[in-house]
Amino acid sequence: MKKGLNILCASTNRFPIRHSFLEEVLCRGLTGRGHRVTWMLQTDDLHPGFEQKTWLGCKVWLMPSRPHSSIANRLCNFLRKPIDLTRILQRIIELEGAPDVIQVRNDWLVACWALIVRRRYKSLVVFQYSFPIPQEHFEHARTARGLPALLHVIRGYLEWASLKFVMQHADHILPISNSM
Repeated sequence: MKKGLNILCASTNRFPIRHSFLEEVLCRGLTGRGHRVTWMLQTDDLHPGFEQKTWLGCKVWLMPSRPHSSIANRLCNFLRKPIDLTRILQRIIELEGAPDVIQVRNDWLVACWALIVRRRYKSLVVFQYSFPIPQEHFEHARTARGLPALLHVIRGYLEWASLKFVMQHADHILPISNSM
């Protein structure tokens, strides 16, 4: 009997996810076919460390969640995310083994980390692009004033450059959007 794949999924959606494609295809569909699916997600509930849950037959690792009400907190969260990603990926690989496939939905930073994991463990990286995040930051920059506008411009350019890098290096790109 063929062994199922070890699949790591990451998304910008918040836990618990209420998205029919993610629920039916990436959770129920893959686990129903014998694959092991692990999710790496964020939540709006505040908690300082990593949390593990089960959802629709999948393991879910929740990233640390901190307040993001002020500009200082948002900047701190933006700078902490690479550290948190490194720690959670190390923990998942330590406990679950190296993933065969890493599927990332809309999160360019996680996709960059996935490319690093791919290099070390020969995992396939699938990037699903369904929302124009860099353009959203440029739109917010047009309506904001002062420091928030500057932060949106900086983040928009960082996300655009990283997105371009990910699109050039991922094994598969899934362009999925409502406008298609």
